[in-house]
Amino acid sequence: MFAHRPLDGDDRLGSIPIAVSFFWGDRDWMRRVGEQKAVEKNKYKGIFSHEHIIEDSDHHLYFDNPQGFVEKILEDLSNLD
Repeated sequence: MFAHRPLDGDDRLGSIPIAVSFFWGDRDWMRRVGEQKAVEKNKYKGIFSHEHIIEDSDHHLYFDNPQGFVEKILEDLSNLD
C-alpha cells in the first residue's frame, strides 16, 4: 500500500508551518519512510519537531514501554511555552 499524499510530499508537512514529532519503537514493524524528510524540511526541526525512538518497544509504544513513551513525550514538550 502507498499513501496518496505522503508526508514528505512538497505540499505536506515539510511546507506547512506546524511542529510535528514522530515516535517509533526500536523494534517497530513500520518502515520509517517519509518522516525523516518531513522533519528535515520542517522549519521547526530541532526546536519543536523531532524524531524519537522508544527503547524496548514494538509498534505499540504505550503498551510495550509506557514509562519510556511518557518520558519521550515530556522531553518533546519540555521546550514549549
